[in-house]
Amino acid sequence: EAWLDPTGQVIHKERTFPTGRLPKQVAFTHDMKELWVTSLDGPPSLFIHSVATGEKLLDLTLGEHGAVEVIFNADDTRAYVSQMETALVYELDVQSRKVLRTMPTKGKWSKVLCLSADGKHLFVSNWLFADISEIDLETGKVVRKLKTVDTPRGLYATKDGKWLYVAGFGKGELGKIDLKTGKTEVIFAGGAALRHIVGDEARNVLYISDMDKGTIWKLT
Repeated sequence: EAWLDPTGQVIHKERTFPTGRLPKQVAFTHDMKELWVTSLDGPPSLFIHSVATGEKLLDLTLGEHGAVEVIFNADDTRAYVSQMETALVYELDVQSRKVLRTMPTKGKWSKVLCLSADGKHLFVSNWLFADISEIDLETGKVVRKLKTVDTPRGLYATKDGKWLYVAGFGKGELGKIDLKTGKTEVIFAGGAALRHIVGDEARNVLYISDMDKGTIWKLT
């Protein structure tokens, strides 16, 4: 406790959110009222907490396995949850917590999720197939498989709807997919195990984590 929150530190711990084994990802709803945590060691697959109190509101089970990533649409009405073992994406109603449908990715070991700028398509990185599944959310069907860098993980879709950036864990490459043609260009190859991408389009910057090198790459 003392090491985590030493005297004089500017940022202080407020509370702890208990989860099950192997928590994988945490995601705040856009209204900052709830914190959703996926668990690789499910079921339960998801833990939902109150941000204000830290109280665990619900354990949610999605079949016989855990979950990898969870994201929310712009108005917090839908949550999308990936499951590696089944290569499925679960669509949930955020308010009722009910599963509305499951969407096969037609990939293998599906992990990271990213919504298109207009919220109409969902991109899913397939760890073992070196491709990205593009799902039309109106139909719930895969409309394209986009070949990309080895062992794709983190994704970032630009707000203009033109590009999808892909972090390559296998060779440390950053791929840039033209969403009109579906073609990938490797724009950075100096990493080792790229993992996650955060974009700041106001500054024209991407931040990419490199798990092997313990580094955050900044690309402009």
